Amino acid sequence: MDRLAIWVQIHGLHEKMRVENNVESIGTYYFPKLLDLDRCGLDFNGYHIFSSVLVEVDINEPIPTGFDFPFADEDTRIEYCDWISFKYERLVELCYFC
Repeated sequence: MDRLAIWVQIHGLHEKMRVENNVESIGTYYFPKLLDLDRCGLDFNGYHIFSSVLVEVDINEPIPTGFDFPFADEDTRIEYCDWISFKYERLVELCYFC
């Protein structure tokens, strides 16, 4: 057993970027296999401040903690870089370094 199906929360993604295609792309880029997508988390309101994906994780490989997401403000044209973090649901102990 070297693979684990787990829900991963994607925190910090701007509300305009939390559309199904983007969340799907993040899930498939950072994890070996995307299994499902929580479509309720795509609606930006006071209750859903993150998106969730069900992915398959290879437990023999280091799992990602997040990524830098560059974007530009449409009004000022200033470029920014936000940290988008991954939070793994229902994992009691987890080593991110080995």
